[in-house]
Amino acid sequence: IDPLDGTTNYSVKNPFFCVSLGLLKNSELILGIVYAPFTKELFVAEKGKGAYLNGKRIFVSGRSELKASMCVFCHGKSEENVSKILEIYRNIKPKVRDFNQMRAGALELSFVAAGRVDSFVYPGMRPWDVAAGVLLVREAGGKVTDFEGNEWDVNNKDLLASNGRVHDKILGIIKKSL
Repeated sequence: IDPLDGTTNYSVKNPFFCVSLGLLKNSELILGIVYAPFTKELFVAEKGKGAYLNGKRIFVSGRSELKASMCVFCHGKSEENVSKILEIYRNIKPKVRDFNQMRAGALELSFVAAGRVDSFVYPGMRPWDVAAGVLLVREAGGKVTDFEGNEWDVNNKDLLASNGRVHDKILGIIKKSL
């Protein structure tokens, strides 16, 4: 549970924050819920049953061209994670439509699931920040891995989530950056 994902946003009255709940059973994500109170958007995913926004089924975007892709990122606070995202940013930004930091990982993942953005990069993540959103992306037809391309699990420290169509291209840029 992350009772306030996007704490910095909340503290400066930026409405991009949420409450996030990810439920694991035997290390497997089975339920993800993200609620954005300002916009009254409730994202819900149950393993094997799809992803939903306010009761309507959602899917990742169909964009496959990197130049047309909207990408977002977060990063852990350590110097190592800041260095990682700076290198990734330097290499991805010129190749995509845009690459922004929104500062609420669970909500950014929800946006990938809803097709609003095409990918999300997060070095140094914490599982409670992303668990619910990971299931949302998977259930909406997307892909979630670590920076080596292995399927993401709660023990990973780095995360790449995407619509699946741009995943390998962005993963290739990340690998070259690090």
